[in-house]
Amino acid sequence: MKRINDIQARALMERFLSADTTLAEERQLRAYFAAGPVADDLAPMAEMMGWYQSLSEQASPAPIHRQGAPSPSPATATATKSRLSLWIRLSAVAASVALIIAMAWSMSLSSRTESPEYLAYQGSYVIVNGHKITDVSQIIDQLKWAESYTQRLNTQHPPLTTHISPLDTLLETVDNPAARQLILETLTM
Repeated sequence: MKRINDIQARALMERFLSADTTLAEERQLRAYFAAGPVADDLAPMAEMMGWYQSLSEQASPAPIHRQGAPSPSPATATATKSRLSLWIRLSAVAASVALIIAMAWSMSLSSRTESPEYLAYQGSYVIVNGHKITDVSQIIDQLKWAESYTQRLNTQHPPLTTHISPLDTLLETVDNPAARQLILETLTM
């Protein structure tokens, strides 16, 4: 690529700051700043163009020089790149861990709050030993305990009375068996 002169660099820089340059023109501008000393009026832009050059994969690896400024050593540039690379990797790992934790927490909340039991008893309360409990998970625990207790009582003790229909009670009062049979036939038709 042919090196542009200071006049062309000034014109390209004006267009670059107005966002009117093509990618090829931006490459030329970066190459101008990377190639060595630049015009004094463009020197303040050298640092910015160096930053753009570091982002570009196609940019020349040569360091940017200002007139009269010492050039940075390749070891310094490599150390800076490795620190930046390490920082990016650590940030990505930290973001991933935070995302996993947030997703796990969200899933645990949604699984607890979307269960039918939770939705059925939301807004309910129970009184245990004189204390009002509004936590749905504790309410469900109390209900399960009460249900198991009543089932245990029902299996240990049979029902105290058997169901007697009013018809049986009425028929017991009739002494005549023929009348009892007539009433029964009439009511069951």
